[in-house]
Amino acid sequence: MEALAREHEAPGVTPPWRARLERLALAPLAGTGRRYWLWLAFLLAVVGWGVFAYSTQVANGLIVTDLRDRISWGVYIASFVFFIGISHAGTLLSAILRASKARWQLSITRMAELITVVALMVGALFPFIDMGRPDRVLNLLFFGRWQSPLVWDILAIATYLTGSTLYLLLPLIPDFALARDRLGPTASRFRRTLFTLAAVGYRGAPAQRRALEQAMTVMMIIIIPVAVSVHTVVSWIFAMTLRVPMNTTVFGPFFVAGAIYSGIAAIILLMAVLRRVLHLEEYITVTQFKSLGYLLGAFTLIMGYFNLQEYAVHGYKLEAGMPFHFEQLMTGPFWPLFWFYILGSILLPGLLILHPRTRTIGGISVAAVLVLLGMWAERYLIVVAGLRVPLMPYAPADYAPSWVEWSILGGAFGLFALIISVFVKLFPVISIWEVVEHRGPEPASRLASWAPHPAGAALGARVMPILIIAGSVAGLLVGGQAGADDRTPTQIAVAIPSQVALGQTIGVQARLTDASGAPVPKATIVFTTPFTFLGASDDTVLAETTTDKGGAASAEFELRMQGALEVRAAFRGDDRYGPVMTSLPITVTGDAQLYVQRAGVLVPGLNAAPSQVPVAAPLWPALSGWPIALALLAVWSLYAFVALLVARVARVEETIE
Repeated sequence: MEALAREHEAPGVTPPWRARLERLALAPLAGTGRRYWLWLAFLLAVVGWGVFAYSTQVANGLIVTDLRDRISWGVYIASFVFFIGISHAGTLLSAILRASKARWQLSITRMAELITVVALMVGALFPFIDMGRPDRVLNLLFFGRWQSPLVWDILAIATYLTGSTLYLLLPLIPDFALARDRLGPTASRFRRTLFTLAAVGYRGAPAQRRALEQAMTVMMIIIIPVAVSVHTVVSWIFAMTLRVPMNTTVFGPFFVAGAIYSGIAAIILLMAVLRRVLHLEEYITVTQFKSLGYLLGAFTLIMGYFNLQEYAVHGYKLEAGMPFHFEQLMTGPFWPLFWFYILGSILLPGLLILHPRTRTIGGISVAAVLVLLGMWAERYLIVVAGLRVPLMPYAPADYAPSWVEWSILGGAFGLFALIISVFVKLFPVISIWEVVEHRGPEPASRLASWAPHPAGAALGARVMPILIIAGSVAGLLVGGQAGADDRTPTQIAVAIPSQVALGQTIGVQARLTDASGAPVPKATIVFTTPFTFLGASDDTVLAETTTDKGGAASAEFELRMQGALEVRAAFRGDDRYGPVMTSLPITVTGDAQLYVQRAGVLVPGLNAAPSQVPVAAPLWPALSGWPIALALLAVWSLYAFVALLVARVARVEETIE
């Protein structure tokens, strides 16, 4: 019995077409040319140089890098987030498309799943590299705390890597059986042994098919939430630190969207390379490129939205440190990376995919390269620019990766390419049995159906910018006309002590009147004090109150800075009265300790200490980390069930013959 039985073929599959698919997909496994060995030698040299750089770091310590106490994460952690990010779209996209019964992706699912496994393997190395000393890895095993997001991250990545490897290997079983049947007599002893063992006795029997499909269904369902949770946990490493630029609750979905965005780009790039090198043009067509291009274009809008809300919310509030952060990103030392990320990896790829003339295999591949470069830059900005914002009144630190860091990063990319290159020589990069059984040849009419009407698309591409510009000009004109001020002038009188002690409650009174001296009731008075830090200035709100019928208002607040200060009272105006502001000097004396901070919400069994949870204290060792333990137990139990299904495939082989 053949692993790929004829009765399971999809409509349109002919013997010549199937033979051609098998020949092209299995050709890299049958022989190896000189160019492949040269390419492998080059990659080994790159990886070897990275290993040499790492040995230098191990011998001399992290002093050979530019990492210091103020910027303790740099290229290593930025690259860790990048590699974990591109791992998401592979398995996640493959699982979602399989669940939705899409067929166009079947010729590229293995490439997507391969990216996931390889990116996880390479990305997981960076936290250990960042530790400096390899022996510190043992500290995670013996002294790791459930309460630390770093431990959550390690557990999540280990779980995702295991599940992704299973999800990659399961669809490989029928193709291993095919390689065993087709190449067995001519292959080397190593390859024959590999194909025979990896095929686990698969012969295409109905019971084997049912067990394999059931295992793939279980993994397809479980891998989606696991994949989403991994990059969510990665984002929590940053969002749960007390750093103002990272102080956001949307880092989870932001990181997941960015991971899928960069992962789609990685799939497109790998697909373009392997299509050209392995001559798979007949099976990886413009359909796959345009479909992934549309997904990439959709995520340009999603990433644009997340960036807009991220910077709009931070910019509206301008917490302490954010003016400095905005300045360093947009006009300071990071402006080339920031604007390349915004314009070059979000706006420009979207335009390339929008226009019909550039929505080609070449244009979509260029868009993918821009996305990958920009998303690495975005990770670098999150890590380095976020840590560069000072926590205390000291000069901001500078960071420039040393040759050791760049060499290790180059070695990581070399290792990524090396693993993929070795995989290509050992495993078919196209899921032959799925293409034969569930997809078949691509109809020629389908290629034309993907292309929108050129005239309509070109007209839309020209009209949309005109409408945007016209709307902006109209808004400026209308806004300018609306700016004319014919409101009644006002004046404000304020009474405030001239000297107070640090931390003392201050009582102030204000009276708001119009130009004739008549009181202005129900007006909001805001008391502020100017604050300057590292060249960035802003007003800190002290209190806000409303005037009574006589135009009087009072408020109480504390000043938490020493020396000669200034208190401002301002009325911002309304539809009847114009704005007004006055300021008075005040001297603050003393050196009392004012700040005692207790951050975080205590969750029993997760991040609360035994002394903080009296009820659970006697059971604390057993209950520590129970939410994480339950989630991991559920996932790993499903992995064990999938392993049992694979064992069932191997046992069925005994009854066939």
